[in-house]
Amino acid sequence: MLKIETRTDLQILINQKLSESLTLDYKTSGALGKQYYERDELIKDVTAFANSCGGQLIYGVIQNGGIPLEIDIGIDKTRISLEWLEQVIETNVSPRIQGVRIKEIQLSESNANMVAYVITVPQATTLAPHQNMRDRKYYRRFERQSVAMYDCEIRDALRRAESLGNNKKIRIG
Repeated sequence: MLKIETRTDLQILINQKLSESLTLDYKTSGALGKQYYERDELIKDVTAFANSCGGQLIYGVIQNGGIPLEIDIGIDKTRISLEWLEQVIETNVSPRIQGVRIKEIQLSESNANMVAYVITVPQATTLAPHQNMRDRKYYRRFERQSVAMYDCEIRDALRRAESLGNNKKIRIG
């Protein structure tokens, strides 16, 4: 995963024109909100990353065709807080995804409330697959988008999780 902790790190992604991919997705600040459709999209993307190979959602970047163009004005953290994001993810995914990290990045020295959020989602292992409880679907990443999983993909994810659990060896002595 990319190490994105500062505004400078975000600017480097833009300068390098690092494109969206299977493990990276840019969103504008306006895409993150408390409306149902905004929360639905957040949970869809988080579960898709977990059910694939993990990845990062970056809220606060304007993109075109998957290429980052600029950092936008940001999200008012008094309206959408880190704690609120954690709660939305925790209560709308089943089973819970272990190890999700959310980094708050201050965008303006003159207004400490305006931030970008970087949500880092690990690949699901023993608890896979993860279901979006808002629409009762399972998602995965396909190229630069989150798509619903087919039945065979859900079964494959379940088999992988079971085989990882069965491969744990018990040491005696």
